[in-house]
Amino acid sequence: MLKDVLMAKGRFVVIEGIDRSGKTTLSRNLAKEFQRGGNKVYLTHEPTSFFDTGLDVLNRLKKDDYMILLAMFIRDRLEHNKIIKENLESGKIIICDRYSLSSFAYQGVFIRDLFNDNDSFLNWMETVLTVSHYKPDVTVFIDYNGKYYRQGNDEKRELEIFEDKEYLGGVYDLYNMAISKKIFFDPGIVVDGNASKEKMLLDTISKLEKYL
Repeated sequence: MLKDVLMAKGRFVVIEGIDRSGKTTLSRNLAKEFQRGGNKVYLTHEPTSFFDTGLDVLNRLKKDDYMILLAMFIRDRLEHNKIIKENLESGKIIICDRYSLSSFAYQGVFIRDLFNDNDSFLNWMETVLTVSHYKPDVTVFIDYNGKYYRQGNDEKRELEIFEDKEYLGGVYDLYNMAISKKIFFDPGIVVDGNASKEKMLLDTISKLEKYL
């Protein structure tokens, strides 16, 4: 169990999946397991509070503004990386709810239509996002396709303009495309998002130990 493992140095763990897949719950439960083992944990997420700082455009964004949104995510991630690296250097375990793979899937749904073939699209997205990518020790993908309703938490969701089932279906497909090509998913593990939160945690723990 992770609570029995004391890390000698920092680790960077990313949790990925579509909205309502259970990322936040899994992130918090993993953090508790690490902390029980005496580890220091930095729990974070994207977008960060810096996302719209100094820009004041978030409330005016529409789905057609996907290039602006992608640029905002990259800007946010570059700042976020500074905080991630500082915490890693101090020996903390970073658990991040969303990272580069999310940008690939969520913004990629719109950008994909600009290209004539998948290879060109994949190469462009990977190249653009790599400039802000700090490679995690492992990425966890919660395999949940959103076809079954799941009650979300009450936290503010600032990007709800992108939260509809048809759109999330496309996001899910792009997640799987990236994973199959090992884009921002190397190393990576997949857990069943249709399982209970307890089973998801146990499954994640058993698979994480190989990489940590």
